[in-house]
Amino acid sequence: MLLSIRNLDVSYNTVAGTYKVIDSLNLDIDKGELIALVGESASGKSTLGQVISRMLPPVGKARGQVLLDGMDVLKMSEKEATNFRGTSVFMIFQNPLNSLNPVKRVGDQLLEALNVRNERSHRNLSDEESRREVLEALTSVRLPDPEKIMSRYPHELSGGQVQRVVICMALLLQPKLLIADEPTTALDVTVQAQVVTLLKDLSKKTEMSIIFITHDVALAYVLSDKMLVFYAGRVMEKGETLDLVKKPMHPYTAGLLASIPTGPKNKGRLYSIPGSPPSYLSLPKGCKFTPRCKFAFEKCSGSEPKSVMASNRELRCWLYE
Repeated sequence: MLLSIRNLDVSYNTVAGTYKVIDSLNLDIDKGELIALVGESASGKSTLGQVISRMLPPVGKARGQVLLDGMDVLKMSEKEATNFRGTSVFMIFQNPLNSLNPVKRVGDQLLEALNVRNERSHRNLSDEESRREVLEALTSVRLPDPEKIMSRYPHELSGGQVQRVVICMALLLQPKLLIADEPTTALDVTVQAQVVTLLKDLSKKTEMSIIFITHDVALAYVLSDKMLVFYAGRVMEKGETLDLVKKPMHPYTAGLLASIPTGPKNKGRLYSIPGSPPSYLSLPKGCKFTPRCKFAFEKCSGSEPKSVMASNRELRCWLYE
């Protein structure tokens, strides 16, 4: 097992008050396993990635246990966390410019990343061999004219190009765990498919585990082995991706899958889950999905259900208590 999370609670302190964005999360990830976190915006998916990579903002506080490759992430010193990021865990952000130094050329940053990997694995590559490996990595993510890309600064590239440079950096570093937060958002459909294939191949070759954060359930289905469905900081359903997509058990999961277009645009109106996600400062009592759930009954608004196992699936719903 590579990652073990137990009873994780994450809260933010703001001028409007303290609110919890992750509630009692448990998660295990094996080496080489691909996990997808899906759900609407502000459901806690990115916060989980920040906790694992020790990049939670100062206003955030995490309680519980997060063990990555035997190391307790939450108890690390800042120096230990700095050495830990990039080698043990690497996070691709929604805004890829957050991962690059604006005053260094792209090529210099990629060569630095490769040197870190070389030192870790005791590889002795010449400057020419290192440069060739970086160029091959840039070519693999379908960037045009890799030589020119290496000579440019991040601000001279388009959003999609910067995203692919960051993915290239992850390919060069080969961390034990890659956290990809909407890594294909700025890419067109063709490049999306190529990047997903690259990530899957890299995972197989190096036993690198991947946590893939996305709104796109269809993309999660193609990439992942297991899927976690987040809502209001809670994991509503967790299970094998194929089983979960073919037979969703939680009403929220079923709603997400029903909203995916499956036919021609003249077939009829696309389904959408009624209402909007709740504010963390005024969460509803009981099950947090109750105001939007067509199966809700009296017990749902009275108390919040705990996670239970049903049909080899972890669920948080009174329908399965």
